[in-house]
Amino acid sequence: MAWARRQGHPRYPWPEVPIGAWRAALGRIEEVTRALLAGEQAALPVPDRPAARALGVAAFTSGMGPLLGLNAAAGELHLEGERADELTAVLAAHLVHGRARAARIHGELTRASRVLAAAGIRPLVIKAGHTARVYFPEPGTRPAADLDLVVEPATWELAEAALNEAGYTRRRGQRRPPRSEWLAPGAGTASGSRLRSLELCHVDDPCPLDLHASLDRDFFGVRTVRLPSPRRPFRELGLSASSEGSIPSPSGQPSRQGRVATAPSPAGETPPTAPTVDVLEQPALLLLHLLHASEGLHGLTLVRLVELVLMARRDRASGALDDAGALALLEESGAARFVYPALTLAERLAGGTFPPALLEAAAREATPRMLRLFQGMSPAHAQRPTRSSLAESFMWCATPGEWVGRALHMALPAPAGSLPALARLYGERATRVLRGRVGLGG
Repeated sequence: MAWARRQGHPRYPWPEVPIGAWRAALGRIEEVTRALLAGEQAALPVPDRPAARALGVAAFTSGMGPLLGLNAAAGELHLEGERADELTAVLAAHLVHGRARAARIHGELTRASRVLAAAGIRPLVIKAGHTARVYFPEPGTRPAADLDLVVEPATWELAEAALNEAGYTRRRGQRRPPRSEWLAPGAGTASGSRLRSLELCHVDDPCPLDLHASLDRDFFGVRTVRLPSPRRPFRELGLSASSEGSIPSPSGQPSRQGRVATAPSPAGETPPTAPTVDVLEQPALLLLHLLHASEGLHGLTLVRLVELVLMARRDRASGALDDAGALALLEESGAARFVYPALTLAERLAGGTFPPALLEAAAREATPRMLRLFQGMSPAHAQRPTRSSLAESFMWCATPGEWVGRALHMALPAPAGSLPALARLYGERATRVLRGRVGLGG
């Protein structure tokens, strides 16, 4: 990580894999993903060790490792070449850790929802905590770095107090939109908050709880997109009401971070009923994920585009997602410009997923700079862990006021939080400038 910061690309800590090789591997993963989404058999050549290494890193950074591991195990993805066995083992490890981490996140959701329920609060589960269980073949195939819960603004302070009293550790927070990050009881120690792997989403990697008081998406000082929150109970989640237990780790030993601290029931008594959580209804669900995926190119991963495709396909087919309703919400919220990146790239990955009217509405509102940036861009190569151009930073801006707002946000970004954090951020920016990672072009 220190090496990556010195090189000016803190999000790319793999010195033995040239960035060009990583990008080429991402392109090959995009090709097989496109075939798998089309219901076709896919083949992935692994000719030598450098290719296997680059593909392993690309599987991790794209978020596709566990899903490709499942496809390989099911015989839908064929790995070919001298190093096929090596990559097969890597993808299998992604899947094993993905499954164990999904069980751990499920336990964390059970614990947090009980804490909030005791305070009279029923949370809204957003992002992977919901979608992994509904739209993916199994929860472990959608990696997640954290658990996101939303509470009503009026209960924000009560929710924070309940988490604090239950032993959660508040790590950081921001005011606009209201959000705070919490570590579960026992995870606030040095070992509990340490990253375990740079090869896969490890079961014992930190799993913070992100508590939100709003669905608003702040586009870096340009505009805040406000979303409605139509809710429905999420009984499909099946929150476990079992007593204290531990989640097996990929090594077969209990995971240190996976314990679910719930009081055991006296002998002969039925465990308490698990609390109910809510999820978003369509079309607000689709719009939230489009906005979240579009916010920054550094996080526009292939798995997020696959998530959008799977969601749109399933809910359009079932009638849960109405095309006219989606278009109306897009226009009512003023979000058309801001969903353009993810919507366009997801459609390029799986053509015919979204209705033409939705695509045209987003393209009409996109700025000229956005249209130029995304012209011909492939889904795999939208992710930018190695550079950030001024063209990308200001692509949202359509008016002079928005340019000013974006510049002010860059000068004093809200997520920095503190003066030391702001100083570190400016240090990283200076390093990228000195190493030529920031340019004027797209």
